[in-house]
Amino acid sequence: MATAVNTIRNKERKSGNAGSSLFSRIDKTMKLDAMFSEGVPVQYLPRVLWLFMFALIYIANAHYANKTQKNLAKTLVQVEELRVDYTTNKAAYMQQGMQSSVARNVSVSGLEESSVPPRKIKLEEEE
Repeated sequence: MATAVNTIRNKERKSGNAGSSLFSRIDKTMKLDAMFSEGVPVQYLPRVLWLFMFALIYIANAHYANKTQKNLAKTLVQVEELRVDYTTNKAAYMQQGMQSSVARNVSVSGLEESSVPPRKIKLEEEE
């Protein structure tokens, strides 16, 4: 009986493509096997933990900045809407306060605008 031979895998192994991944290159250049041969080096643990905490704080700060920026954009839109409402309401209030508008609004209840101008009343001063 003849056994089947996988010629494609054999060609890859011969050409050296197997094991040339990114991590194997890093391992070859940094020689991490020699560093970890006796176990994990504890003297580097404080530095690694400090870098890890620094990275977490950096990421948290970036998320907080993005959230603050989104809230600021929403608030600016709300402020613009409120400014438009204020301007519209102020214009309507000024329009309703005019003499012609007041006269038109009170004519419904039977009041009329006086055609006689107002007079100043003078009182004698008591000594």
